[in-house]
Amino acid sequence: MKDKMISGEVKSIALIEHIKEGLDFCEIVIDFDTLNIFYNYNELIKFVDELVIYDIRWDVYKDKPVSLVANIAKAYTIQTIDKTDNIQLLPELAEERPGCNFEINSLRFGHTEYGCTAYFSSYECGSSDKTKWIDLTMVDMKSKVFTLRLFTKNIEGEADPLETADALKGHYVKFDITSTRYGYQTKGIELVNVEVLPPPEVETAIQVIRQASDNDDGLRKYMGQYDFIDTLRNVIDIEPGYHLVRIATELEIIRALKSVTNIYDTKLLTRAAITSRGYLLPAKTKFSRPVLNTTKLLRTELATDRELLLMLDPFAEEQPSHTKCMYIKLAGFSEYIINERRGTVEEKFCNDVDSARNFFNGLL
Repeated sequence: MKDKMISGEVKSIALIEHIKEGLDFCEIVIDFDTLNIFYNYNELIKFVDELVIYDIRWDVYKDKPVSLVANIAKAYTIQTIDKTDNIQLLPELAEERPGCNFEINSLRFGHTEYGCTAYFSSYECGSSDKTKWIDLTMVDMKSKVFTLRLFTKNIEGEADPLETADALKGHYVKFDITSTRYGYQTKGIELVNVEVLPPPEVETAIQVIRQASDNDDGLRKYMGQYDFIDTLRNVIDIEPGYHLVRIATELEIIRALKSVTNIYDTKLLTRAAITSRGYLLPAKTKFSRPVLNTTKLLRTELATDRELLLMLDPFAEEQPSHTKCMYIKLAGFSEYIINERRGTVEEKFCNDVDSARNFFNGLL
């Protein structure tokens, strides 16, 4: 097996043998190498003409040595931003997660899909009088978050289920998944030995943040003093670095707001979008988020920005400004957008006529 992941373009796929539902033995040509792979043929053909990263191991199949692709994932390039371009935080490129081949919304009730890969973010333990299980928080290729239940009795051998979950958390994992009346279930997960890449929009978000702070000397010094971007790049928000995407989403809403009204202080809104994440920076004491945000701010040149300090204090007794009220609204709207994309919110008001009318201020 090669130590490093290799990159190349998939030229062709050929089905050699169907083994069982969701699993086939195939021939794959990557650049000038002809290899074999165990995979779902219908899923594998989606890699044709795509740049992929992969690794190889030697194995024996039907008494013959074969060179097998052990793990494979789509590679991607980073979107660069020019100041004169319209920024697209979620380009088409970000629609499919690198390292993942499974879309939760494609799984029909009562069916099983085999050989699925997704990002394993975190887990929680559960139990009843009869059994114990682990609920795994997973992210699919479309950024949807779903819960995959693994009953601990299904873990083979004498492996400790919590040690297994701890070891695999934060990696891509492979599994078979069944949609049941009790939710999504699996009999086991295994490591996919592919480097975990940040979501493509994280790198775009970093450029959005840097561009938004480019003309604000105080904000740039604040970010530099705390190594803000590199620190948040490693903070887990379901996936690594996703707090940066939340900030960039707010900044894009602020940018749009600036084009339709001049009521709000957009420089102040921009500062708030970034400094309201001060609580994510390293701290010796676990104070509340507002206290941590304020403490970090007071150690920088931005300490003289009285309005910004008031914005970071949700319990300030002074009458909130229009800008502070707007930031609270746009931050909530941004949060809703991201959670809806992840599939963690449910639409309810659209099915209620009265609620819908109230939502649209009586226009319906």
